[in-house]
Amino acid sequence: MYYVAAVFEADRVAYQMLGATSAGYIRGVYSGLLIIFLAIMIKYWPTSTSTGGSVKYPTKEEDKVIQMHLKK
Repeated sequence: MYYVAAVFEADRVAYQMLGATSAGYIRGVYSGLLIIFLAIMIKYWPTSTSTGGSVKYPTKEEDKVIQMHLKK
């Protein structure tokens, strides 16, 4: 939401100070950045969770260390 508001404000200021052509170029850059951001966000958005067998339980040696610290 803040990004869109910032883009509108930057576009308005660029149009007043630089003219329509330069404001159009700036608008294109901002649009490109938004597309890149959305593509990265969609790519790395978690779509599921897994409860597969990737959980590693402590070995016997690690269990001894854990028990030793629990006794303190």
